[in-house]
Amino acid sequence: MHYIRFLKPPRFYTNGSQTSVKALVTVTTDLGDDFFHAELKLEVALLGQSNSTFERKTIGWKPSMRAVWVEITAVSPTLIRDTPSLLVSSRRSTKADEIRMRHFPEVLSACTRVTSSGEAFGVGRLERKLRTRSTELCIFEEMGESISRHIWDAATALIAYLDQTAQAKCKQNDSLDPSTSSFASLLEMRHKCGLRILELGSGCGIVGIWMATSFPNTQVVLTDLPEAMEILGINVNHARVAMGSRLEKAVLDWDEELPEDIVTRTFDLIIVSDCTYNCDSVPALVKTLATLIGQSFRALIVVSMKIRHESELVFFDLISEAGLAKLGKASVPFFSAHEMATQQPGEAADVYVFGRSKR
Repeated sequence: MHYIRFLKPPRFYTNGSQTSVKALVTVTTDLGDDFFHAELKLEVALLGQSNSTFERKTIGWKPSMRAVWVEITAVSPTLIRDTPSLLVSSRRSTKADEIRMRHFPEVLSACTRVTSSGEAFGVGRLERKLRTRSTELCIFEEMGESISRHIWDAATALIAYLDQTAQAKCKQNDSLDPSTSSFASLLEMRHKCGLRILELGSGCGIVGIWMATSFPNTQVVLTDLPEAMEILGINVNHARVAMGSRLEKAVLDWDEELPEDIVTRTFDLIIVSDCTYNCDSVPALVKTLATLIGQSFRALIVVSMKIRHESELVFFDLISEAGLAKLGKASVPFFSAHEMATQQPGEAADVYVFGRSKR
């Protein structure tokens, strides 16, 4: 899966009597280590406050590109005063990108506000709109080439998996993977007394926010390092949580002792997605998981991973040494419509369910 990213925020430029909007964008992977290797039509739309389209243009992306300037000319002075947004997508639509099992977008769209001064809201952040069968999300992430505090593949895979598992359990679907039945049973609790969820390494918070917006009476704590608190706060404030649900954020450094407000709680579910890519941090992550399970001994740990190198496999050795057992595994292939039509194999993420040994 690939992501449209703004390398430079869109700005208004005036040349004589004509005003235009320009932005530098790329189409890259979640780690930013590769670029889209095929021709692509980028649909660029200038949107007003009510999400109505004022101007539109198609820009060509070539396989050899690493970035491309997008531009819309002859912008109305009235529109400039309305602080419009610039949407760049691989689809000629302003609707949210759909995320579900066996149906992932080939390229995720991106939108941000246009400014002439560099001070308006949206500078330094871009917005992605995603929808599943249960809810629609608006998630902000940081702009630029840094890989921190962006949406990553394993997070979207986990959302698709959670959505399918919850839907199948609601419908008493006999096709539900038996290896994840313990997790499906836990999700069923949402109809009774709700869930208490802790997410580690939340980044921009997409998975935990999806849980809080999809399930009523769910308490979700999003955690990460101090530098993630700003983007987490923005996304928490914009989230439309389900009835009775609550979202909060907290600093949690795996190399430090657990904060008191975390130690004094018990959780039903601990979520981790795409947090094993840096093998140096894996021992601290597993130590944190073991400590949390020690205080929430009935909790389940759900880990979504897209293994990128063999060094990540140390995670499983450390998990076993910590007395945690694998209760289930599901593979989530990133099938786009193009891959399904051409029967080309896609990449995949794996979702693991762990719990205390000898439960």
